[in-house]
Amino acid sequence: DFLEAYNPETATASAPDAKTRVIAFVKSFVFPFDAVKKIKVAVGTEEKVAMLNGAVVTGLLWTWFGCLCATGTGYNTTTIAWTMYFIMIFCIASMRRELREKRNVIGNWFEDYCCAAAYPFALAQLEHEAENDSKLA
Repeated sequence: DFLEAYNPETATASAPDAKTRVIAFVKSFVFPFDAVKKIKVAVGTEEKVAMLNGAVVTGLLWTWFGCLCATGTGYNTTTIAWTMYFIMIFCIASMRRELREKRNVIGNWFEDYCCAAAYPFALAQLEHEAENDSKLA
C-alpha cells in the first residue's frame, strides 16, 4: 500500500484513508503499546495481560534502539540490541499468527516472521484488523 501512496486501486469499503495509515505507522514505529494492546484484546487476551504484552514489546523496541545508539560504548551492545529486536519480532509474529487463526486468514509462520521484520507495517496492519473486528473475515 505504501508504494501506492496508501491509496490502492482495489481498496475495500473498510480500508482506512492515507492519513489514518500514516498515523498508525508512525505510532507503531515509535510507541507500539497501543497497537499491541488492541491486537491482544482482539484475540481474546484479558486487558491486564494485553497491557503487559504492550509494555514488553515497547520495552524491547526501546532497548533495541538504545543499544544500537550505544554501540561502541560498551562490550556486546550490538549483540544485546539485535537479540532484543529478534525477541520483539517473535512477539509480533506470534500476535499476527494468533489474529490470523482467530479471523481465518490464510497464511503461514514464514509470512508472519517476514512481515514482523518490518514491525511498524505489521503492527499497523494488525491494528486495523483488530479494530474492524471480524467484519473482514
